[in-house]
Amino acid sequence: MNPAIRLHKLLTEFQKIRDNKKFRQAISEVFEVEDIQSPEIFQSYVSIINLSLDVKERISAIPEISSDLYLRSIDNIQKALSTVNLEQDLNTFKAKFKPEDLHGLEFISDQLEKIESEEDLSEEQLFEFEKKVDQLIDEVRSAKLEPDFTHFLVSHLFLIRTSIQNYRFFGSIGLRASLSRVVGEILLDPREATKDEKKKGFISKTLNTIKDINTVLVFFRNGSQVVNQIDIPSLLNLPGG
Repeated sequence: MNPAIRLHKLLTEFQKIRDNKKFRQAISEVFEVEDIQSPEIFQSYVSIINLSLDVKERISAIPEISSDLYLRSIDNIQKALSTVNLEQDLNTFKAKFKPEDLHGLEFISDQLEKIESEEDLSEEQLFEFEKKVDQLIDEVRSAKLEPDFTHFLVSHLFLIRTSIQNYRFFGSIGLRASLSRVVGEILLDPREATKDEKKKGFISKTLNTIKDINTVLVFFRNGSQVVNQIDIPSLLNLPGG
């Protein structure tokens, strides 16, 4: 599904909630976050805004159409998202955009589908990704490494895990974004991994897991295989570690 279809699906989930809850509670329900005070709530909220921005950028980039006709709905949706806060009532958010804005999203998705289609990953494949990341998290936690390094690596693995769980809404865009962020932050702050063979091994496992996930993503959608081109042994010998 392209990002417009995903945004439509996401907003429809909010519309289905009949009880007038706080927006924070609604996000926790849609994204299945148990703790409504968790930082994941705000992260999910920001992700929704970013998804709407991505839709706008993509439809604006199509030269053959009058994008203004399509942007009215996404502009209304963006305004609704940017002017609501987590403590407001869900009905306040719902009232800020109209049913025709959702219809507009369907027209946008139709235009995007003509130029960029993407086959969704199966539930089985997503489960395998999640299982692989969970296994690595358990390995890191039980390895009795320094708390600083353990926290660094586990927190980034959780970032990947969350993007896998939220794939139904953010698709490969969200998943690839988290993979890129983790790779970048590992390179910028390897926590002296290059001086410790045990740490180096877990960094290598993390990068290989990212590489495996990205390989599947590229198979389902043409795109850059930046992660696949990474020479992991060379990375682990970068100076400054």
